[in-house]
This record gives sequence, C-alpha cells and structure tokens, in this order.
Amino acid sequence: MSRLPSKEIYAIPDWMRQYLPLFNNTGGNDIEALLHDDSTTPLANVVRYMLIVSVRSQFDLLVMLRKSWLEAMEVLDGVSLTEVYRSAYEDARHEGLVNWEAATSLAEENESLKRKLEDAEKRIAEQSDYFSALVAMARKSADKAMRKYPQPNYVLLKVAEEAGEVVQAGVHYAENRMTWDEVEGEIVQLLAMLIRLVTEGDQINGVTPPQSVRSAGVGIKES
Repeated sequence: MSRLPSKEIYAIPDWMRQYLPLFNNTGGNDIEALLHDDSTTPLANVVRYMLIVSVRSQFDLLVMLRKSWLEAMEVLDGVSLTEVYRSAYEDARHEGLVNWEAATSLAEENESLKRKLEDAEKRIAEQSDYFSALVAMARKSADKAMRKYPQPNYVLLKVAEEAGEVVQAGVHYAENRMTWDEVEGEIVQLLAMLIRLVTEGDQINGVTPPQSVRSAGVGIKES
C-alpha cells in the first residue's frame, strides 16, 4: 500500500491557520512548504530535513490537542478540562520528542556517513596523486632509456625482469629487508619499461604497437 503524499497527510485545516505564526524552528521558511516537502532527504539537506521534522511534530501536537479537546467535550462529566488538556499535551509532547530524537539520530548518522565518504574520497585522491607522481618519474626514466638504449632492444623481456624485481622487493619489504623507497624505485622502473613497450615496442621480438598507441606514449625528438 503506497504512502499518502504529505500534502494530504499535513493538509492545514482552517482552525489551525491562526496558530501557524506560533510555530518554532522554521528557519524562516514557509510552514506549509515544509509540511508538504516530500523531496528533501537527510543525505541531501540535513538542515532542512530537521526543520521539516520540527514543523510536522508541532502540526501533530496541535491535531492531538484538538482531538483530545473534542473528545473531552463529548464525554466530560465533572472532569476538569485542565487535567484533560494536560494529559493530551503530555501525550503529544512525548510523541513529538520521540520524532525529534529519531530525526536527530538520523542526522548524526548522516553526518558520520558524509565524513566517511569524504575521508574515502580524500584517500582515493591521495593515492591517485601518488601513482601519477610515480608515472611521471617513470616517463622521465623511459625517455632517458630510449635515448641511451634505442631499438632494437629486448624491451619485452625487460618488462618481465622488472616485474620480478618488484615482487622480490615487495617480499623483502615485508621482511623488513628493504625500505619503501627501494620498492618504489623498482615500481618506477617497471612502469618505465611498460611505457617503452607501448611507445616503441620490442623490435627484436617483433612487437610493434599501433601508431595511435605509439603517438600517445613518450615521444623522442630526433637529434
């Protein structure tokens, strides 16, 4: 069964309009717009969501007070109206507090989730920047190597050799026999050989990348 839209649930009756100026925690927003807002979520706008919860709680409070008053008028027989109002007010206040506490808890969870997402995005950005820096160093190394050791060259075999060096360095690092800087150096050399492979290939083993791939790699100016 689908939920009724807020415009129907929180349709403002004529008797209530005189009390709208007494509503608190509206943030200067139109009360009716807050009551009928079905699109705002805690994740999208937690501040406005809290205002919506606040005005809806006050709406419910007034409805319950009026309902209790009407019921009291029907069955009242020597009972003090003050006690009836007090009881209705306490019931409505309790429900409003429960709604407010639930919204506050949801807002706190939302803020916690936002912080976790921001931290994750920051870590990803930092890792991306770090790897980009390694690639930049590898490009320089590849450029120098292509000048010093031009084709024909066993580039394909060098890729395998450098990959083995990275694995060995990783094992030694895990055993506290190498520093991370040394591992990083091996990674840069492997990246450099991969850049050479996609840029110039391996003419000894007949590996020639397509021109479109070669033009995107590290170019060497003819001297």
